[in-house]
Amino acid sequence: MDKIGNNQEDYIIEKLKIKNEDINNSKTKINKKGFWKLVLPYYATYWPLCTMFLLFSLITSGILVAMPIVVNQLLNAININVAAGKIGLEWMTVIYAGIGLLITYVLYALFWISRYTISGVLARRIETKIRVRLLAKLLRLDLHFYHNKKTGDILTKLISDTQILGDQAEQIPLQVTYSIFSFFGASIVMFLLDNSVMVNGTQVNMKDTVYIIAAIVLGLTLLITIAIIFLYNYLRKLQYRVRRVLSSVNGDIQDRIHNIRLIKASGTLRHETERFENINEDYFKLIRHWEIRQGVIWGLILAMLFSVNGVVIIVGVVFVNKNALNPIVMVSVLMSVNQMINPLVNLIGLMNNIISASVSASRLNEILTEPERIVANEGETIVEKITGDIIFQNVDFKYSTEGEKVLDNFNFTFKQGHSYALVGQTGSGKSTISRLLLRFYDPTAGALLINNDLNLKNVNLKSFLNHVGYVEQEPQILFATIAENIAYGLENISQEAIYAAAKKAKLYDFVMTLPEQFETVVGERGHILSGGQKQRLVIARMFLRNPEVLILDEATSALDNLVEKDIQKELDALMKGRTTIVIAHRLTTVKNVDQILVLAPGEGICQVGTFEKLRKEEGYFRDMYEASFS
Repeated sequence: MDKIGNNQEDYIIEKLKIKNEDINNSKTKINKKGFWKLVLPYYATYWPLCTMFLLFSLITSGILVAMPIVVNQLLNAININVAAGKIGLEWMTVIYAGIGLLITYVLYALFWISRYTISGVLARRIETKIRVRLLAKLLRLDLHFYHNKKTGDILTKLISDTQILGDQAEQIPLQVTYSIFSFFGASIVMFLLDNSVMVNGTQVNMKDTVYIIAAIVLGLTLLITIAIIFLYNYLRKLQYRVRRVLSSVNGDIQDRIHNIRLIKASGTLRHETERFENINEDYFKLIRHWEIRQGVIWGLILAMLFSVNGVVIIVGVVFVNKNALNPIVMVSVLMSVNQMINPLVNLIGLMNNIISASVSASRLNEILTEPERIVANEGETIVEKITGDIIFQNVDFKYSTEGEKVLDNFNFTFKQGHSYALVGQTGSGKSTISRLLLRFYDPTAGALLINNDLNLKNVNLKSFLNHVGYVEQEPQILFATIAENIAYGLENISQEAIYAAAKKAKLYDFVMTLPEQFETVVGERGHILSGGQKQRLVIARMFLRNPEVLILDEATSALDNLVEKDIQKELDALMKGRTTIVIAHRLTTVKNVDQILVLAPGEGICQVGTFEKLRKEEGYFRDMYEASFS
């Protein structure tokens, strides 16, 4: 049954180069924490509202399931009057009954509105709480998590799946509580029906007949419920695979939009359009198989449910013919049967929502249950000031458990207040050293010490990073104003301080030419800025931070020579008396550092010395120098 759908899924996954894991046939692995396990703690937090919701649900369901008893009593009263030679009910009785029913249904409407409102408020509160929790978790996860993840896939979970969860956190409790209370209420009402029949001129209450019919109905509905549970798990796995593929398609869209300049520059607009059309056609075929299977399964279940009515009619007629069931009671029995079946029919209609919510909850739990390798240690040692050396002590590091070591038993002491440059071939570990120092990752083995003897793992991370300034080759720009980007991570910063930092970074004059000046929104990833302007903005951010430790990873690589020369003077002034680590390919930027470390892949540090010493010494640095200045 799964063969076609799985082949289609595998085909799309192959096109999108998605890791094909755990998706074959019924072996699809789904995080076992489903919808209820995820949302119940939030319902428990808001227990007063939940209590009111359950109470109002019980009242509204009770009003509905009581109707067969009311009808039974009215018909019995009419029957007694007819037998006594009277015509129907007296007008006053009819009026009182009508007023009573009207008041009952007005109360029903008020309680129904109240439960609906409470459910909606609870659902939106749960949605926002889970979304915030998910974002907080994503921020806490280290960069290992993001290595093989598409941004679109993460955004689908953060936005779409949390919204689905919020929608269903409203609908599912509404329908499930109604269905449960109605089903069991109708079952109880059926057992309470008065089945009086005339036997040899005497009224006899033959309760056993009603009990037999009720037992038949309960037995059939139990069997159908078991089938529903079994098929629910089957369809949940199918829906999970469909959501995975949709999420991957979204990730593909995100990737193409982020690389729109490449597409335009390559003239591949038609190719990308056709490619995306083909992927969506394949997705349509996959979802079509899902819809067909779902339609067939639920159609069969509904047919089985409605056939219960037919069984009750046949059994009821047999008992009526045997004078074991009052025909009037049979009407009430059929009403109760319908009120038992309708909740199950209602659950069938809700099953897609439950499956969708369960799948979304499983996908969110993939992130929420992801182990956190980096702990911020908010209650641990506060770093008030960088007053000592930074020591890499027997440090090993690799980016994956299967990968090769980037650093192998790396040992070096960065003296407080001194400047250092890291140069070497690609893959030698230059940027890795800076990432470990920023605690994007923790060492695989060994220790990274600050202030001579404090293990970086054991200090309050935020308090340490407050003393660190970082400029990387690919500037990180937020969708915000220029002023907000420069002051990011700092509080209570004056306009004058922002302007001064922008002037040092040679950004001020450009910003003042913009209509909104420092209040200009730079767009996603600094879309309106050139590469050099982005880099200057990040350098301005560092000037404003005035850190005690500087990490400059190709900080001026996107600048023209004249601007680079001016900014380098400002950077040189800032570096004085501060621990500085410069990562560079252009040797002109490291002439003035106190010491240069030359790294080689698989070897670690192969040369150490000043610029003048290393350019005269045979080795990799001199080769780089001669290649740069030849």
